[in-house]
Amino acid sequence: MPRKQSDLVDRRRLAALLGVVPLRITKWQADGLPVARRGARGKANLYDVGAVVRWRVSRNARDDAPLSLGAERARLARAQAVKVEHENAIRRGEYTRNTDVQREYADIAVSVRNRLRAIPSAVAPQIVTAAAGGPAPVAALLLARIDDALRELARGVHEVPTT
Repeated sequence: MPRKQSDLVDRRRLAALLGVVPLRITKWQADGLPVARRGARGKANLYDVGAVVRWRVSRNARDDAPLSLGAERARLARAQAVKVEHENAIRRGEYTRNTDVQREYADIAVSVRNRLRAIPSAVAPQIVTAAAGGPAPVAALLLARIDDALRELARGVHEVPTT
C-alpha cells in the first residue's frame, strides 16, 4: 500500500528525529538508505521513518554510533552546558557586541583615511626640495610619512594632524 505524503518526512526532519545532522542522512542515502519518494528539481526526497529505522537496525552500522537515548541525552546536556557558558561569558562582558566592533572599525578606518590624506599637504614643501634628487627621494619621503602616520594610529592617536 503506498504511503500518504503526510506519513513521509524530509531530510532535515528525519535527521532531527534520529538525532543526527542532515549530512549524515545524505551519506546514509549513498550507502543504501531507503528513499520513499525521490525529489525532483526543487523538491526534497521524502523518507518513511519506519523503513529508515528498519534499514538502520538491519545494517548494524560499524562506523556510526548506535541510536541511543542515553547518548542523545548526553549530547543535549553538552549542548546546554555550552549554551550556558556562552550566556555567562556575555554577562561577564567577555564578548564584544558586533555593532561595537563595527563602530570601532569604522572609526579607525576614518582615522586612517584622514591621516593618510593629510600627508600630501604636509610634505608638499619638502617634495619640491626632494624632487631635485629624482623620484627616489620623493618616494622615500612619502613612505617615511606614511609609516609615521601608521605608527601613530597603532598607538591610538586618532586625531587628524594639523601640519
